[in-house]
Amino acid sequence: MSRFINNLKRRVAKEQKKIVLPESESRRVLQAAERVQAEGFARPILIGRPQSIVEVASEYQIDMDGIEIIDPETYPMMDKFCEYYAKRRAKKGMTLEEARKVLSENYIFFAACLVAFDIADGMVAGAVATSSEVIRAALQVIGPHPGLSTVSSSFIMITDKPQFGDDGIFVVGDCSVVIEPTPQQLADIAVSCVERARRTAQMLDPKVALLSYSTMGSGAGEEVDRVREAVRLLRDRNVDFEFDGEMQADAAWCLVLPGRKHRDRR
Repeated sequence: MSRFINNLKRRVAKEQKKIVLPESESRRVLQAAERVQAEGFARPILIGRPQSIVEVASEYQIDMDGIEIIDPETYPMMDKFCEYYAKRRAKKGMTLEEARKVLSENYIFFAACLVAFDIADGMVAGAVATSSEVIRAALQVIGPHPGLSTVSSSFIMITDKPQFGDDGIFVVGDCSVVIEPTPQQLADIAVSCVERARRTAQMLDPKVALLSYSTMGSGAGEEVDRVREAVRLLRDRNVDFEFDGEMQADAAWCLVLPGRKHRDRR
């Protein structure tokens, strides 16, 4: 794992991206900011009242030297943030006053505004807040990438088994956002996973297994049909990566047994 992480740090250090950490009164978050600042692969930004943050940092002997702190109460862009957020939520009846209340009290939503306005390059949250709250802030404030119809999540899994994935590294999606995906959404998720594999994990030739409780017709049911349709949609799209499905997890791992667990591959 350390080799992959170290390589990733070296790559991103050249760009010096600004990453906002909104849960800034959490000891873990402050320690993470301290480490990022010390290692120099990104520029952390903390959100909150400076005095409160410094007090927590002092309590745990965390060095805040050089780390930017933004206080929503005094931030000069706050009015523009409120107007922007209220406009995005106008169909839900949100007023300017309600937008200000959310952005003043919920730093995750404020941090998302920093990203939406290109003041920060990214946001890391979830140490304190729930995943649903973080996702809600991202969707309401930032929205999906242009041209992306399905918002999903993916995880980069790092193992010490080089025979799995790409030298022990593989991408899993979606595990937290789309609860019951349609065939179209499954196909979109596969495409997004490949993009993550190429951009973040630098995989040259990612291969996708669309998982089910059935392997190539060994089972039946609505869920199986959904995965089969997703496979058909990917074929129709003529995507530029290899994929296979539907298949059970063990079949996805054991591609060395062709004909036994799965019959055809694209």
